[in-house]
Amino acid sequence: MGEEWLYQAYGHSYIPLLHTLTDLADRGFRNMASLGVTPVLAAQLDHPYALANLEIWLHDWQLRTQQIPRAHPARDNNMESAASTLRIFGESFSRGASPVIRKLIDVEAVEVLGGPLSHPLSPLLDSRVHSFALSEGLKDARRRWGHTPTGVWVPECAYRPGQENIYEELGVHHFLVDETAVTSAHGAPNVPYLLAQSSVTVMGRDSRASDFVWSAERGYPGRSDYLDFHDIDLQRGLRLSRVGDRSHESKEDYDPTAAHNATVRDAHEFIARLIEVMNTPAPITSTETPLVVIAIDTELLGHWWREGVSWFTRVIELLPDFDIHTVTLEQAYPTSTRFDCPWADFLGRG
Repeated sequence: MGEEWLYQAYGHSYIPLLHTLTDLADRGFRNMASLGVTPVLAAQLDHPYALANLEIWLHDWQLRTQQIPRAHPARDNNMESAASTLRIFGESFSRGASPVIRKLIDVEAVEVLGGPLSHPLSPLLDSRVHSFALSEGLKDARRRWGHTPTGVWVPECAYRPGQENIYEELGVHHFLVDETAVTSAHGAPNVPYLLAQSSVTVMGRDSRASDFVWSAERGYPGRSDYLDFHDIDLQRGLRLSRVGDRSHESKEDYDPTAAHNATVRDAHEFIARLIEVMNTPAPITSTETPLVVIAIDTELLGHWWREGVSWFTRVIELLPDFDIHTVTLEQAYPTSTRFDCPWADFLGRG
């Protein structure tokens, strides 16, 4: 089951997302996102065993799409998606994801956030173990991408006072926590703070803006026209139904045209909501340009929400029309405010 998930995430999320980011970069878009790629994930995306079996899985996906009844509205879309992903894999990913990621870093299309070697809850680690795990994780990133990350995606967004000293020693300048992490200490989301007496910047994500996309109740993936992640055609192992009315057990056939139109509609709606958030008076005033930090799991785009990559692409394309510009966490320069965290233990998503 673990391998099956990896190939699904690779084929439905990482290949289309990285391919889309490359296309957007070729069209001149820059600093589109801070993308967290931990050493464990990077190793999976590059390992020869995984790549060989991913190719088999992609061929199998293509074969399974040919078994969809000809009258089904999702047949052509499934066949095209499988064939396209297999082609992109052969052209750009047969040696792993690292060459693609490195090019995106080189042209400053994205910032890639590193992390510790495994996926530990770092506040529970002895400081020497934490330092070793993060140091080796940063070295792994350097070997794969030719760049040492200056920012990290901290597992579970967890933090304990004093960890900033380890980050500073290893050249890590910024990381992200949840909104509750800063509000419980009388701070505000979307504000870059210098942490304690260090040069390390901490930022809290904006839960309201993130939930427009991520929330199970209010987020876009649960809307009626999108592909239902949970309803699987067991005969072919494919998802062929739309979300529809979630109060009903019966599902209607997925309509790719309706889903595409929904991504365009929801991209426009998201930007309108984003403007509302940006125009909402902040609890902490600043003379800087309004900043909104949106954080979601990468696999939401393409894996859990099949149309998520298309939605993301449309948002990136539309933002300049509204004079909204994307920046990476690295570009969110700290204010002169220093954040002395009063937490006795540690803080994370829990």
